[in-house]
Amino acid sequence: MQVYVSKDQRQWGPYEATHVPSLIECGSFTLEDWAWVEGQTEWVPLARVQQTLLEEEAAKAAVVHQRVEQARGKWRRKLTTPLPSSNKPHRMDQRKDGTSPEQAKKAAWKRPILPAVLVVGLAVLLGWYFWGGAVADYNSLFLEEGIVYQSDAEEPFEGTAAMRDAKGKVLYKANYRKGRLHGKFVSFYDGGAKESEGRMKEGQLHGKVVYYYPDGKKKSRYEYENGTATSRENWDAMGKEITRGP
Repeated sequence: MQVYVSKDQRQWGPYEATHVPSLIECGSFTLEDWAWVEGQTEWVPLARVQQTLLEEEAAKAAVVHQRVEQARGKWRRKLTTPLPSSNKPHRMDQRKDGTSPEQAKKAAWKRPILPAVLVVGLAVLLGWYFWGGAVADYNSLFLEEGIVYQSDAEEPFEGTAAMRDAKGKVLYKANYRKGRLHGKFVSFYDGGAKESEGRMKEGQLHGKVVYYYPDGKKKSRYEYENGTATSRENWDAMGKEITRGP
């Protein structure tokens, strides 16, 4: 879904809808600016567009959260379920130490295998749990006086946050420093193709920002200087340049 924004008697865009929240956060646009969404018949306040996006993503996040919790519960059950004991009979040929050759051989294999399996399984689970948790849920963040915080946190958010679809695939990922967008960001179409990529500097677009068509061809390219667009280029679906300029 593409969005055009009217600001300072100029029309900006098109922007992908998933990028609208970050444009508002960095100050490029405000909630009072007007927007036209592809397929709609009238211009509406950007605040209404953002609210619609948040409601859609909240619904998706609820589904993802439920699936993650189900997966975690499955792993916990596997780790806490005791292994069945063996009731198979053994040969009674005894060595001097009271153990048959066959028993000694099996015991030598069983001793290292069981602890190793448990250690590897636990390592995989903990690695999955903590590695997955290293990237915050974008929907758990909230904006307060221009600074982004994570739910139940007193300090500004720092790190990486991602927005995912119902299947857990990343739709949008961005880096934060001291509660502001800072560093690389990237967004993806539902099918997995890259939708946009660029960089932020202390909460403002800075440097090159590129948008793509679903087939990977460039749609538009912007150059920003501390939040201000200094140049842009646009191409049609066939790759022909159609606009250029600030």
